[in-house]
Amino acid sequence: MPTPSQSEVRSALHNVVEVVDKIEDYEGKKAKALEMIGQLNINDTDKKRMLMIINYQCPNSFKLTAYLYNSMLKFEGLGSINRKDISTVL
Repeated sequence: MPTPSQSEVRSALHNVVEVVDKIEDYEGKKAKALEMIGQLNINDTDKKRMLMIINYQCPNSFKLTAYLYNSMLKFEGLGSINRKDISTVL
C-alpha cells in the first residue's frame, strides 16, 4: 500500500487547522478535529497518537489549536528540536 508523501500530509493537516479554526466552541473544535484526523490517509500509528493526544491532552481550545499547528509544523519539517536532540547539538 503506498504511503502519502509529506506534502499530502501537510495539505491534509492544513485543511484540518483551517476548518477547526473557524469553529467557535471548544467541543465543536474537538469533535471536528477528531473526525477529520480519523479520516486522514496517514500512518495508523501517527493517527492513533494524534487522536489520543487530542482526546486526553487538549483540555481547551488554546491547547487543541496549538497542538494542531505544532503537528502541522512537524510534518512540514519545521517543528522544534526535542530536548534530547539539543544535548547532541550543543
